[in-house]
Amino acid sequence: MEEFAMRSRSALLPALVIGLALAASGLFASAAAAEDASLPRLVKIHADWCGTCVALEPTWATLVADFADRIEPHVFDVTDRPRLRASRERAEALGLADFLAVNQGRTGTVALIAPDGRVIEKFKGELRVDRYEAALASWEQGRDG
Repeated sequence: MEEFAMRSRSALLPALVIGLALAASGLFASAAAAEDASLPRLVKIHADWCGTCVALEPTWATLVADFADRIEPHVFDVTDRPRLRASRERAEALGLADFLAVNQGRTGTVALIAPDGRVIEKFKGELRVDRYEAALASWEQGRDG
């Protein structure tokens, strides 16, 4: 019984970390949106049961921290019906309802989306921060050039 309790507690830790990261990214996204509506959006399709999503967490945290002044991060959680419903509401408010409708079954997807709603680049399970940096830099150069 004690071994089961230890396993149960250790199984909760990754879920807690993911929950905190999702909450933090939502807070950062709200602040970024209020500051500058011209920032591109970095959107992640997430589900707690998705192994790729779990593997992406360190990359996502780095992206949110390192590019805080260059992106507006959003996580659409599709883990279950209540979270999907909440994500649909947020997507609608952000003008990203069509994007979520097309991609809600593609967990582990991260997309860089221009302020006009055009998808700049879509990644599936990409763990390398430099790939996201290259896409963002390319968009910024084209916008400024």
